[in-house]
Amino acid sequence: MIVTTASISSVLSVSRTLAQTREVAIVDDQAKHLIDFFVSSTQGAGGKGIRPWASVQAVNSTTDSDTLIIIRSKPEVDECAIVGRPGAGSVLELAKDAATHTVCCNTAAFENKKLTIITPDGNEWGVAVSNNSNTSNCRVTFPPGGGGMAVDDSLSRMPGNQDNFVGGLVVAATVERWYRDSDNRLIRELDTNDDGVIAASERIVAAEEVFDFQVAQGYDADGDGIIFDDNSNDDEWFGNAVGDTKDSGRLEDVPVDTLRMLQIGIIVGGVDNDAVGTSTRRLLDGPSRSATKTVLRPTIGRAFLRNLLTFL
Repeated sequence: MIVTTASISSVLSVSRTLAQTREVAIVDDQAKHLIDFFVSSTQGAGGKGIRPWASVQAVNSTTDSDTLIIIRSKPEVDECAIVGRPGAGSVLELAKDAATHTVCCNTAAFENKKLTIITPDGNEWGVAVSNNSNTSNCRVTFPPGGGGMAVDDSLSRMPGNQDNFVGGLVVAATVERWYRDSDNRLIRELDTNDDGVIAASERIVAAEEVFDFQVAQGYDADGDGIIFDDNSNDDEWFGNAVGDTKDSGRLEDVPVDTLRMLQIGIIVGGVDNDAVGTSTRRLLDGPSRSATKTVLRPTIGRAFLRNLLTFL
């Protein structure tokens, strides 16, 4: 009886170990696929006249998960030069095409669409939804606000004088927002019809059992071509180490055109009923995450913003 009991215990122990190993492999695979997706997806941020530093925003949190916002140009819609800002200031006049007078004057392509308006140097921009257009005089109109166009402040870096947009570009774009909710779900919001409102159908659950989502931004602050990383708040990454703060007077004050890379970290979990105790993991400057009877696997990937090559 003693020998039999010992044998059964041994078999059960091996079975639990195999089950745990299998669960770890499954969770590792899920984490890898998620990171691979984010790396490939964020590398294409921007496009056309939208600089990558105008197309990626990480809302950093040290007590919860981060939020990642990605702006991408629409390849099927032409970008158009801004030649004037007539009237009350919420109107932009676009360049007329010398041959047909229709390419950029076909402003119906911009009407009731989410647009990125960019200054000539690309370092200041506004994201707004147009509300009218006039093909005959090649103009696009936006809701007024603040002495000019009403823009989404959370996505924009506006010039002090909106006349500075003259000579810049209007680019049709999509805005994608990623965040983790309180039910450990990774959510993607994409305003597919560009009306400025996220409908229920435009909010999808991209992944379950995501215990944390962290984003860090890498800047070449000193211009030496290297993003210095020693996992401290004195390196050239913002959001990767405890102590990084927006009012630190360091990375948040560097020119926007020095943004080069992103780090994206995810903690994925999988239920393991045979696990003993509590599993705890931490990513970048985020909080510690703990769960019982759960395998937690943290993974970090890095994405180079490839559209930089157009502007460097």
